[in-house]
Amino acid sequence: MDPLNLDAIKERTAYFPATGRVSREEVAAMIDVIEALHKQIDRLAQFILTEVPGEPSQSEGAVNCAIRIMQHQRTQIEALWAALEGGPGVNHLRLGQIPPSSACSNGAT
Repeated sequence: MDPLNLDAIKERTAYFPATGRVSREEVAAMIDVIEALHKQIDRLAQFILTEVPGEPSQSEGAVNCAIRIMQHQRTQIEALWAALEGGPGVNHLRLGQIPPSSACSNGAT
């Protein structure tokens, strides 16, 4: 079973009984999920370290760093589209520079 298959997880854990007690099988299922999530986050962190020049540039987790990078990339793409269409925005384009998380549009850090 793929440990990140949420439907299978729901079936295995069957939501906690009214007593609030958790079986060993339920605990094992939760541990499997946590371990799978840790592996995915570790993989993301390793990718950022090896594939994104200059990153990590701040003290933040891999997920927050990835969000910041993707937000910056989206801004760059929008600026490039604006430039291609002859609109404003190209003067503010700084290719290759990723702004600090405080500059992200939705405040995610």
